[in-house]
Amino acid sequence: MEILGGSLNISILAIFYTALGAFLSFMMFHLFDDFNNDWENETLSYQLGDVSLELSIVGLVAFWSTHIISDFTPFFEVHPELDKLIDSYISGLFYALAVFIFLEGLTDKVKFLYNKYLNSHFVRVFPQNWSLMKTMFGPRKTDTKKEKA
Repeated sequence: MEILGGSLNISILAIFYTALGAFLSFMMFHLFDDFNNDWENETLSYQLGDVSLELSIVGLVAFWSTHIISDFTPFFEVHPELDKLIDSYISGLFYALAVFIFLEGLTDKVKFLYNKYLNSHFVRVFPQNWSLMKTMFGPRKTDTKKEKA
């Protein structure tokens, strides 16, 4: 019976957190600038402020909604340890999934800032086409036609 109750609680929470993430994304879409040429041409402080505020709101809503929901009695009775596990797993997974599916612009803004300001520093340590697998095992064979000839 605990597996059934736990599964039903997972389903309800998955729907709730996905809806919450979608609603938050919709609200943020209308509250913040779109990622476009105008945004790219803003000052660095404006861009960092925009991204920081968006990420802060995502984090605050994620934390406080999870905290509030964890105090509620589960819809279907399960062992308290299982209930806490379900709450933490589902809240993190589905909320993050929903937020970042719908907040495509925030993802683009973070990628833009990374590529413009950080990528050149990281490629000094990890070259652009560097690969741990290539370093450990050498280049892989990708052209099978040469082997057959």
